[in-house]
Amino acid sequence: MLPDIEQYKRARLLRWYGIDRDTERTDMRCEIDVDEWGFKFHMNDVNAAIGMKNLEDANVVINKHKENGAYYNENLKNVDGIELIEVHHLADPAYWLYTIKVEDRPQFIKHMNACEIMVSRVHERNDTHSCVIPYRRILPGLDSIMDKYICIPVGWWVTNKDRKHIVDCIKKGW
Repeated sequence: MLPDIEQYKRARLLRWYGIDRDTERTDMRCEIDVDEWGFKFHMNDVNAAIGMKNLEDANVVINKHKENGAYYNENLKNVDGIELIEVHHLADPAYWLYTIKVEDRPQFIKHMNACEIMVSRVHERNDTHSCVIPYRRILPGLDSIMDKYICIPVGWWVTNKDRKHIVDCIKKGW
């Protein structure tokens, strides 16, 4: 309980990085300006207990992510219009996300939506927000992909049939 509505609104903003979750937007975290630094204050004892229980199945979940990522690596290589992210030969990615670079990202998103596949940028550069702009730097590697990168579904919930559908839709072109 807070003394007034303004403090309540500010607390809601600060508890999730300073992002206003109540405004309408098309891509969860990417197009809203952040005026003030926030935090990530979501954990409580119930969440911790659920998390501890989920650790029992963590390897199964991670392995499914890896399996889906490996499927994409094999089935999306040499597909026109996309570039796979290079994985170092000593790396063992968990594939929390599966990021690709695409030509004409807006059209790709529209095409994937028509295929009923949700895709997202997931993250935007932090230094686009007002509270971080003073620290903005030229980052050539990042700058070169900002208009190209997109994430496709890779999680444990993506079935073999789902991932084939995703690959088939990508291969059709946009």
